[in-house]
Amino acid sequence: MLRDGPHWLPAWGGAAALLLVLQWGLGLGFGIALAAGLALGIALTLLLRPRSLAERVPAGTRGELVRRLIAEAEPPLAQLRAAAGAIRAPGIGVRFTHMAEAAEAVMQALAADPARIGQGQRLLTYLLPRAAQLAEGLRLVEAQAAPDPERQGRLAAMTARLETAFMRSRDSLAEPELRALDLELRLLEDALAETDAKKVAR
Repeated sequence: MLRDGPHWLPAWGGAAALLLVLQWGLGLGFGIALAAGLALGIALTLLLRPRSLAERVPAGTRGELVRRLIAEAEPPLAQLRAAAGAIRAPGIGVRFTHMAEAAEAVMQALAADPARIGQGQRLLTYLLPRAAQLAEGLRLVEAQAAPDPERQGRLAAMTARLETAFMRSRDSLAEPELRALDLELRLLEDALAETDAKKVAR
């Protein structure tokens, strides 16, 4: 799950300032000033509370699907991150961390544009849970006194393949922008070629 900063600091700082103003500036009783300060602190805490990624998804049918998709993907994402940090095999834990980062990038992209749900759905509903299970399985293997080398080799190979699949899924979300970039490049190339041709004609 994406983490946010301590939003309660400005909220309760404002509440404390109001308490001082009411009691010392306006001469109100401590009880009244304290009640007003508490009410302001609670209100500001709720108002300034960072919205979760799912809450930032635009409304609509696809938005509802994306919100559900993100909510279901967050537990295996957390499981994957935790397992990645506990894996001792050189380079393997890093691969799982890359997968977690790619999954989070896909979640953020879908939250910003639910119309792309088709491009990230398979990663979040199938590949992400399987990657989390694989990472947990690797932890079990590492905990054995004499791990099977063949099993370790198969796990390492599958981890590499999964990492590639995660990266491709993440990168596919940028395809529309990349196609637009290619079109812009062609237009610029044609414009510059036309300019050069006119210079030669002179």
